[in-house]
Amino acid sequence: MSGAIAGFSLNAAVSCQANQRSKLERLCRYVARPPLALERLSVTDQGKLRYALN
Repeated sequence: MSGAIAGFSLNAAVSCQANQRSKLERLCRYVARPPLALERLSVTDQGKLRYALN
């Protein structure tokens, strides 16, 4: 099951068995990551947030 809307996509077809520890760890790392890379985020001299896309 998957879908996309307004530039976002969702895939709900991923699963893992209880004995697939490495797959479970990868899945947990993926869902726990922040929505933005914080090292790309900065504050300008005017106090505005800037996000580097490159």
